[in-house]
Amino acid sequence: MVKRFYRIFFVLFIAGCFVGCENATPQEEYFETTGFVMDTVLIQRLYGENRVTATQAAEVRLHQLEGQLSLYREDSVVASINEQAGIAPVSVEDEGIFAMLKQAKTYSAYAPEVFNVTAGPLISLWQIGKEGFGVPEEDNILLAKNLINIDDFILDETSKTAYLQKEGESLDLGGIAKGMACEEMKKIYKENGIVHGIVFLGGNLVLLDGKPDGSDFEAGIRNPFGSSSQYFAIYSGRNVTISTSGGYERYSAQEGKDYSHVLDLRTGYPVENELVGVTVIAADGTLGDYLSTYIYIQGLEEGKRLLSDRRFGLVLADQEKNVYISPHFQDKVRITDKNFSLANPSSQNDLLQEADEEGEDH
Repeated sequence: MVKRFYRIFFVLFIAGCFVGCENATPQEEYFETTGFVMDTVLIQRLYGENRVTATQAAEVRLHQLEGQLSLYREDSVVASINEQAGIAPVSVEDEGIFAMLKQAKTYSAYAPEVFNVTAGPLISLWQIGKEGFGVPEEDNILLAKNLINIDDFILDETSKTAYLQKEGESLDLGGIAKGMACEEMKKIYKENGIVHGIVFLGGNLVLLDGKPDGSDFEAGIRNPFGSSSQYFAIYSGRNVTISTSGGYERYSAQEGKDYSHVLDLRTGYPVENELVGVTVIAADGTLGDYLSTYIYIQGLEEGKRLLSDRRFGLVLADQEKNVYISPHFQDKVRITDKNFSLANPSSQNDLLQEADEEGEDH
């Protein structure tokens, strides 16, 4: 269930789509910063009178989140909850952090066998991508799986405490934290009157309300079979967050077998299915971050089932380079690599008609 940074291609591609400061009007000038926070790259490019203040405030907030949500900060709330598992509840003084923990638990309750923030024991066991990575013993995998239980994660609204009921249980918010962070940044931008801009945070791309000239942003969707700078499709739009999961990043272990960095909690092993890339385009970054992981783990059939859901847009790519695009987003996504093709265009039209009919019924 772990997601790691591997999609800088988004920014590399869209960099050429911006209005540069040279020969730009005051309204078109932007301020850009590059930083490193939450174990990944943060790039902010904002337009507007308060663009400098907004970028600085957003980065400060992300460092605050990292300080409270990181597994590797001894004084973080999450580290304290894990350390006190089976011993005592931990006070969560920051109301924003408490709200995030509630949100993470809510998303985990939808399909806890697929996405679950109490999967810390299994994620820690695998250590995918780290030095000395190897396939764990089956008995240890089973023991770690038995420690995954969202019902054991207790949040007390009255006392504002968080508690894992059994010793050895642990939280890992890596599959959703960056999506929540994107929403926090959007709040800061709104407070500072920022309307136009684009932000990249570890594979999550936030598009604000278009460019100052009124046009949409364009973002490349990575080619799962190519390098990090290659894309197979382009999305054009605004006021969304784009989140992607897939098997782009793989690691070798015993006997030369490559493993995905995303774990399937049902098997206890890295994901293996026909999907190679899942891109979710949604107004809410937390929803997009969650769904990209959920769909990638569930596989192609579940992704196809969700294509007509109008709360978000999907771009799915399978092993055969077939591409499935949500019918209501097909006018915003164009395939640019001739090696990829839109799967079953007629069925896509059927899905669109079905979605329209459902809308009329409601």
